[in-house]
Amino acid sequence: MVPLFMSLPKASKKGGPSENFGGKMVSSAVLALQEASEAYLVGLFEDTNLCAIHAKRVTIMPKDIQLARRIRGERA
Repeated sequence: MVPLFMSLPKASKKGGPSENFGGKMVSSAVLALQEASEAYLVGLFEDTNLCAIHAKRVTIMPKDIQLARRIRGERA
């Protein structure tokens, strides 16, 4: 898995708001993105685990993630 701070410069070279900073990413913005991403994923995996437990399983499966996202209203 590629750390977030390593993948952002590749994305910023394609253009976007980071061009306003001369191509340099503000470190606090990167940390904020990482914090938000981690919080989202932790919550999603908690919900996913509950879906697996409800199905009387201990191993999460893609269908558990899909169900958790659907219950959250993230996916139709």
